[in-house]
Amino acid sequence: MTKQRKRARNATPTDSNTGDDNAKCSSCDICDNVVGTGNHLECNTCNGVFHPLCVNITNDVFRVLQPILPSISWVCPACISSIREKRKLLDDQIQSLTTSLSKLEVDHHLLVQKVDGIITTGPTATIITQPTGTTSFTVQDNSVARDQLRRKRNVIISGFPESQQVSDADSLRELCECHLNYKPWFDDSKCLRIGKSSPRLLRVTLASEQAAAELLYVAKTRLRKSENSSVRTIYFNPDLNPAEARQAFLSRKERRESKQDPVAGAGVVIAGVDGAGVSAGVDIVLNPLAQPFSTTSEGST
Repeated sequence: MTKQRKRARNATPTDSNTGDDNAKCSSCDICDNVVGTGNHLECNTCNGVFHPLCVNITNDVFRVLQPILPSISWVCPACISSIREKRKLLDDQIQSLTTSLSKLEVDHHLLVQKVDGIITTGPTATIITQPTGTTSFTVQDNSVARDQLRRKRNVIISGFPESQQVSDADSLRELCECHLNYKPWFDDSKCLRIGKSSPRLLRVTLASEQAAAELLYVAKTRLRKSENSSVRTIYFNPDLNPAEARQAFLSRKERRESKQDPVAGAGVVIAGVDGAGVSAGVDIVLNPLAQPFSTTSEGST
């Protein structure tokens, strides 16, 4: 491997994967034997030269590949492994940056709350003094803010079937792609079942608040329109804290009761009726269940 990298550094870049001039003065980077003219592969990354068989390419495959080599980019196995390692390192760095950015967002949110509190109410008992003389919010306030930011990235899914053969993450991706025309990005390890209902609730943590909001929106607008009746029984909801969940429950209860009671809210107020036995400016409420007046006057025969 060291010899291959050394030879790659000393190699002169060429414009073709089958350069005859390079082949005449080069040997295979794996077996170190001279390569024949027109019977070799050249890596577009390290410019190394290889026999097809040395890189596990049969002669039949090479004959098919040879005519198109000048117009494509062939990469040797060693360079592919190196690229994968660098890509993994880059992914780890991106994840580290994402985590750092999330922490900065939390700190910014806390700072905004602190400034707003000073402007509107002034210093309060929620501020404590550190030995250095600086001030900060209590641990409880800090944890509440972090919990709020964490929940904004979560989506709670109810009615989602559990399967022993397929993971919840794969099933959710299939549901979103087939029925929502949407491809969410989330880590499989952050797709967890919670609660004791059957099926249990599925909590999914998305990459960002925006991603969670987009998933909630497409689910609300497209899920109920699905032709699959079992899909229409699945609900996507935000991750609410106990107080928010309580308020949402009361709101749903109020809506259900208003739909079940046809009389509630059906009263009609008439203001200022003249010439009908009611003086102007007086409000009356009509009973929606009252019977209409008879079309014939009393005493008619």
